[in-house]
Amino acid sequence: MKVSPLKHLLLFDLNGTLVSKKRRNHTFDITIRPYVPEFLNQLHASKLFTMGVFSSATTPTVTTILHQIRAVTSFSFEIVLDRKATVIRPPPREKPWNTVKPLAKIGDLKRIILVEDSIEKAAKGEHDNFLIVPSWEGNREDVAFKGLAPHFIDSLGTTPDVRLKIRQVSMLAFQSK
Repeated sequence: MKVSPLKHLLLFDLNGTLVSKKRRNHTFDITIRPYVPEFLNQLHASKLFTMGVFSSATTPTVTTILHQIRAVTSFSFEIVLDRKATVIRPPPREKPWNTVKPLAKIGDLKRIILVEDSIEKAAKGEHDNFLIVPSWEGNREDVAFKGLAPHFIDSLGTTPDVRLKIRQVSMLAFQSK
């Protein structure tokens, strides 16, 4: 995995964050969250971030979701991490398959942001790298990502340590929505 030393690594969770995945019989319906394509395209166009995904889903599920996202955006994610890059969450945990997403294994924590809907996915000592967004279950009226890109670009794009700004961006972006 090659991460640019000049850019921050901006990772996104998929289910509940960028998309909603609902089981229907033996398949899944995947819906992209409102305003996500515009948000992702603006961040990519800024050229300030290496962009990727970090999902607890399996490789086939991640591939399917990324195919749908690619159909409505102008780029492909540079880094793709799936369930194989997670670790089983230590007890107590509600389900035996609950996982955490260790970011320190990827690179310098001062330069890594994970946009996620569940703080429980944070490894010990990495909570400050998680920008928590409201979980999304498919509501088409959702506006969580509307107008959000400028907050990322202005506050996180060039700061030397993203951990000092993530909470501020989260509060600015989501307190009025």
